[in-house]
Amino acid sequence: MIDIRRPIMLCKASAGTGKTYTLAAYFIGLLLSGEDYRSILAITFTNKATAEMSERILTYLYALSLGEESDFLNRARMFMIRDQHLSDEQLRERAGKCFRTMLADFDNLHVMTIDSFLQTLLSGLAGVLRM
Repeated sequence: MIDIRRPIMLCKASAGTGKTYTLAAYFIGLLLSGEDYRSILAITFTNKATAEMSERILTYLYALSLGEESDFLNRARMFMIRDQHLSDEQLRERAGKCFRTMLADFDNLHVMTIDSFLQTLLSGLAGVLRM
């Protein structure tokens, strides 16, 4: 269960300032805390940004599973909501498991544009209103 004191992260900054890096670290911090990737929603503005975010999440998870990207792991640790005490090796194993699971179930990785999110929301609402 996500800590309701930190349910949303808003990252607003100019191009080239590390937004995607920070959002990927936040997403992975939640994964390393044991959150299910299917319960995490990342919203961006462009299709290019959604593709980049999805790619970065998988790339960083893979690198972490190999014991690489120690600076990124430290950044992701800052966003963990539990299990911060786990060793780097334990987090490496968790990252590998997350990577394999997400790769096999990529369609359920929820990184989307705000437009596609609103369309999904409205489609769901339309279904409820027809009842």
